[in-house]
Amino acid sequence: MENHITFEYELLPVWDVLNDIREKVAETFYGENKKLAAVAEMTASELIENAFKYGKDIVKFDFKIEDDLITITVSNYVYNMDD
Repeated sequence: MENHITFEYELLPVWDVLNDIREKVAETFYGENKKLAAVAEMTASELIENAFKYGKDIVKFDFKIEDDLITITVSNYVYNMDD
């Protein structure tokens, strides 16, 4: 596996994009550790699902591998429960 891989997306909260993200993460690990690929894919998917469910507007997804560290970041705005 390459030592440095980075990709990021700004996603509309549309459920169909989850498959695209899962595929992209899985492709990153092609021919590598299948367990690690499954964990990364599931983590990304769960984080995005939560952002879709509890947030609003655009969701930002960042995936990064640097040496032996995998970082998955999902961010979005959340609704104010008082509104």
